[in-house]
Amino acid sequence: MVLCPRVREEQEMKVAFGTQEGDHFPSFSLYFEGPSSASCQAACEHCYIPRDGRNGTHLETCLEQFDDLVARSYTIEPKVPDTFSRDGEYLRMGILRNNHLYAQQEIKKCGIAWTSGLPLLRGNGEQLLDLAHDCNLSIISFTGPALVGLIKGLVPASVTEAAIRFVQGWNRRRPSEHRFKISITFTIGHLNKDPDLVRSYIEYTRKLSADFIRFNRFIDFTEDRRFRNLIMSDEETAQFFADIAPILACYDSPTVMVSNDFGFTGIEAIGGHKGLNDCSGGTGSFAIFNSLVFPCDELLRYPIGKLVRNPDDHRWDVQFKPGALKALAAMKRSGAYNGCIAHLFASTNQLSDSVVLLRS
Repeated sequence: MVLCPRVREEQEMKVAFGTQEGDHFPSFSLYFEGPSSASCQAACEHCYIPRDGRNGTHLETCLEQFDDLVARSYTIEPKVPDTFSRDGEYLRMGILRNNHLYAQQEIKKCGIAWTSGLPLLRGNGEQLLDLAHDCNLSIISFTGPALVGLIKGLVPASVTEAAIRFVQGWNRRRPSEHRFKISITFTIGHLNKDPDLVRSYIEYTRKLSADFIRFNRFIDFTEDRRFRNLIMSDEETAQFFADIAPILACYDSPTVMVSNDFGFTGIEAIGGHKGLNDCSGGTGSFAIFNSLVFPCDELLRYPIGKLVRNPDDHRWDVQFKPGALKALAAMKRSGAYNGCIAHLFASTNQLSDSVVLLRS
């Protein structure tokens, strides 16, 4: 049982951080910037990083916070909107070395680069991929065109395909052990959950000779919930798992991965079990953006704490709101949590007392 140091109120309540075999908690994803023309170069309307709250923390301060939190033995994963942001500046710094992005067992320990594809097509893509290779990143992850036409600002399929071909061209000029694997993520919502569309996404991935296809569930992060018509209910999620089970049995490539944001309702249809995807967000892992602490990587709107200077050593440390960890632990025990705390916040109509506390 690991308790966060220097949070006296929470220690007295004996609120434990989540524990999962092989993981080390507490852990924090530290975001270095928000979406901008200098980062991913996309303008996705549904992005979970709020555009109206771009990281106001100066880069030098973010680096200082990163070093201080690592020194305190927290597990810190640096997050940038695009691995190739700022012409590879983050890669040259070395902070993205062995960067882990996804919790799927198949690639959990792989170094992964995520990109919109646009930075690779600006003329210095060769050097950027060289930097990624030097940082021990072995997978380049792209987002597929599943939501194009439904949401503004998405990178069109033509750009994604051009970027994938560019990476494959880089691969052909290198020995097999130095080549990148390619992953494509498709976001599944109410309007594109049907089996025929899922099958088409797999065929699309095969056509591009990608190694992995990853499905995640759509979450509406907008304040006015204007995309709520795209959110799948738990019943639809269970049916989605039932529908894709026979499809998955037909393919030995690409490797199919399902994000833990689906939760575990009906997951037994594809060989999972309740709790398999029970995310540690809000109990063992958190996010830091603009010097504020949030419940998880994708829920960057309702802070549960902040970074402060410790008066004893003048280094940065984490300070949670009184009662926040207890409230999050209560959510995790509730049926509505269902494996993904971001979904709980984004789709709950009848807010629990715990959610109200954190939104205050």
